[in-house]
Amino acid sequence: MSVRTFVFVFFIVSVSSMCAEDIDWPRLIWAVGQVESAGDTFAYNKKEKAYGLLQCRQGVVTDLNQTYHMGLRLEDLYSPAVSAWAFKHYGLRYKARTAEQFVRIWNAGPDGHRQSCSLAYWYRVRALYTKTKTRGWYPTWFSVNS
Repeated sequence: MSVRTFVFVFFIVSVSSMCAEDIDWPRLIWAVGQVESAGDTFAYNKKEKAYGLLQCRQGVVTDLNQTYHMGLRLEDLYSPAVSAWAFKHYGLRYKARTAEQFVRIWNAGPDGHRQSCSLAYWYRVRALYTKTKTRGWYPTWFSVNS
């Protein structure tokens, strides 16, 4: 097991206890990644200056750096493990407790879970998230680009 995979697995276990519902993190991250970048860990959106699997932007990186006293760079988001960490900690920073809240905050910012503009995004992610559960498919995304 690589160090990156170990850190990610440890992180998943530690964050899971902070949430109100049982979130299947690998499936949720995979679904968001499909909506954001079609699963491309090296995606870059020039127009939005968004990086990585989950298409993270500078505002989120700045927020996370200030909150967690880190030196995270946008280029670090090309790592799926770092992208997943950013997704989860950004949601936790703004008190997300459900998959829907995490996804909508990621999409529309700190109060995104209250904005109607993030509902369509949530519905797209939820459809993929649910589809993987009902089909019994489990993402093995660490075997790709790890």
